[in-house]
Amino acid sequence: MQFEKQQIVDFLAVRGRHGEVRLAERQLPPQVDTDRPEHRELLEQIGVSPEELAGNLAGGTFGL
Repeated sequence: MQFEKQQIVDFLAVRGRHGEVRLAERQLPPQVDTDRPEHRELLEQIGVSPEELAGNLAGGTFGL
């Protein structure tokens, strides 16, 4: 599944995860593909699972 970096940053910011926001802004590429092992690893370093993103960002929502 593919996400734009800004979607992930916004997802983290809405949840008050500001430390992870800074990491995401620095470490993630503009497009994140959760099927690519290197992108999954970056997400794990930030503390976000691909499953968490898919469940909350699929369809353009934040799962709130």
